[in-house]
Amino acid sequence: MILYGRAARPGTEDVLDAVDVLAGHIFQVHAKDATWSARPGLDWGQEVPAGRGAGGLPRFLARLAAVNFAGA
Repeated sequence: MILYGRAARPGTEDVLDAVDVLAGHIFQVHAKDATWSARPGLDWGQEVPAGRGAGGLPRFLARLAAVNFAGA
């Protein structure tokens, strides 16, 4: 969502809020990490190794646990 979200909607709130919105529909997770676009609306962010971007992997995992995610 970092790669695409802010480019599509400048000023997007915390992308982890999507976990709360989609909680009942999340059955599997494939996580990557990325940096925000330097030019929102013009290009995407840059994909980087998990834990090195703006994704907040520990916060993401905690948010999944908070909505009782038990999938793969």
